[in-house]
Order: sequence, then C-alpha cells, then structure tokens
Amino acid sequence: MGRDDEGRVVLVTGALPGELVEVAVTQRRQRMLAGDTVRVVESSPHRVAPVCAMVAAGCGGCDLQYAGPSAQPDMKVGIVTDALRHLGRLPDATVVAGPTLPSQGFRTTIRAAVDATGRAGFRRARSHESVAPDWCAVAHPLINEVLVDGRFPGASEVVVRASVATGERLVVVTPADGVTVGRVTTDVRVPGDVVVAGPDGCHNGTSVALWETVAGRSWRVSARSFFQTRPDGAEVLARIVGDGVDQAVHAGADPSGLLVDAYAGVGFLAGVLRGRGWSGPMVAVERLGDATADALVNLASDDVAVITAAVEKWEPPAASVVVADPARSGLGQAGIEVVTATGAVGIVLVSCDAASLGRDAGLLAARGFVHQQSVVVDMFAHTHHVEVVSTFVR
Repeated sequence: MGRDDEGRVVLVTGALPGELVEVAVTQRRQRMLAGDTVRVVESSPHRVAPVCAMVAAGCGGCDLQYAGPSAQPDMKVGIVTDALRHLGRLPDATVVAGPTLPSQGFRTTIRAAVDATGRAGFRRARSHESVAPDWCAVAHPLINEVLVDGRFPGASEVVVRASVATGERLVVVTPADGVTVGRVTTDVRVPGDVVVAGPDGCHNGTSVALWETVAGRSWRVSARSFFQTRPDGAEVLARIVGDGVDQAVHAGADPSGLLVDAYAGVGFLAGVLRGRGWSGPMVAVERLGDATADALVNLASDDVAVITAAVEKWEPPAASVVVADPARSGLGQAGIEVVTATGAVGIVLVSCDAASLGRDAGLLAARGFVHQQSVVVDMFAHTHHVEVVSTFVR
C-alpha cells in the first residue's frame, strides 16, 4: 500500500515495502486507486530475481517471487499483525514467525487448470487463462513430473497429490462441461504409477487414497480429503498447535476434560495431540464423509469419537479446549457461537487467511477471550498466503 502525490491510497502489485515505484493505474475509486508496478525507481534490499522462469511467462501462482525468501516471513507477520490490529481491534497483539521451512520443491498437493491442449497449468494473474509450466519452483519433484509430462484432454481442472513418505501419486480429474468422466480418465496420460480418479475421488468405483507420514505416524488421505500441502509444514503446525493447547492448560483448562478438534479433516491434529499426551476424552468433528472415513482409520487406536457433521450445525458438549482448523473463510459468526458454547477455557485457531483471522479474533474478544499469541508458519513460500496458529484463553 502506498500513496500518490495527492495523498490518495494506492494498492500496488509488484512492489515491496519502502520502494519508490512507477505505477500503471488499473482501477480508480473515490478514495483509492489500484495499479501494477511498471518500473522500480528505488528498490528494496530484499528485492530479488524470481527463481522460477514461469513468473516471466505470466504465471500468477507465486505473487511474491520478487521478494527474498528470508524477508517473506517478516512480511507475513506484518500482514497478520495489521489484520489483528485493524479488523480484530487488537492493537497489542503478539505475532511471531514460526520455524523456517524450505522455499522450493515442497508442495505435495497442487490444483491446476487444464488448457485446450490438455496441459495442466496455473492461472495468469487476474485472468482465467492458464500457463503450462516447464517446471514449478514450489512443486515437489513427484508433482512436477505429473504437471509437466501429464496430459488431460477433456478436463477443466486437475488436482495432483503425492506422498513424500511412500512415493504414491494420484490425480483427481474434473471433466469439462459436456464431457463424461470415463472419456477423460481413459484419455489421461500420466506416468504409470499415478492413479487417476474422477471428481468423486474414485477409480473404477473404488475410493482412492494415499498414505503420508507426519509426526512419526502414517495418515490415510483420500483423494478428496483435505491435508496440509506439505508434510514438513504440517509437522511444524501440529507442534505449534500442541504448544497452544499447553498454554491453555497453563491458563486453567482441565487436561482431563474434553478436547474438541473442530473441522478435523482426516483427524491429524486430534491424533497428534493424543500422542502428545492429552489424557481426557476427545471428539473430532468434520462434515465431509471422505475425511471422516479417513479419520476413523487414522484414529482407530486413539480413543477419539469421530462425528460427521458441519461444525456450525453441531450441538457441542461442554469442553475444556477447542482446536479449530476451518476453511479460508474462518469460523465466522456461526462457528464462533458453537466453539464458545462449549465453555472451553482455551481455543487454538488455525487460520489460512489474515482477514478471516482478524474478524474471528475480534468476535472471540467480544466473548471474553484474550489473544495470547499468533505464530505465522510460512507454509506457502513466494505467495502472500499465510498459515497462522493463534491461542485464545477465556
């Protein structure tokens, strides 16, 4: 965000804090302009040449490749701090950067558009057109091979997933309008070990899944189930969530009481927390059937009740601690009402959007919860996206 000579706010893409840039205005509003950087007059010491040639080709997937990897975590801490300050009305919020993660070759799940030639690619910035990569800087090598060499005629979109632990790979293919699933999955050309599934996550009528190892355990992840996009980041995230639960116990939460894992996915956080020593009863709540089927397998020996339900429509029992990992839209009013109705002393919230975190933090503060700390985990290097673990106590 910058200002022009008249003092108007200008939202600028392609610039870094502290830089003087020449901007081509793309939008004009009454109190604000928006534009793109066309020339850097005075550059930041953190400006670097993009590591991926696809940026010059127009790929819009990594919008911060011109910022050095060492500078990006602090930039994201600033984004989260600003959201908590202005949207959450928390002027003194503590926000810190988590452990450093590798900035290349880490993504084990990627969603890609498919062009008219059947090649998978990424959207151009502010466009529906796609750019087919010759190589993707952030994709794991197992993913890169499928992206570059795979062909998906008749598809509109593909999701490519891989397991670092086992080497398993799968693609979920969504047909273009008017094209049948069978025709697409038959015509798909991928390396021989890659399992091809339709949009229902099935191959020849059988649900497709792979196994990943994180935090010393194996986790079954079905084709349509959510799992973090990188196993090393998932491990760091789980450790920080565990620290937040410990903080809630220190503030008075009963460690023998109920722990709720809301938006539980395949049961990952519940399983890690049980292994970390939570002795009380646990319940994992998730609305997607594929994910709860995975959770029942993953948590079979952990004495965790798995419930298939939308958190917002669930009638919660009394609980000691709530861990919540909602979608990008956050908890929202409905989710906040449910998690606070548990009477929990501590809430550990995993957010993947700074704005939704800011809003949720404000809603929790209005219900008597005090923000303890937010830890930013740079799961998505070279992009503005954030992953944040925040702890609140009543």
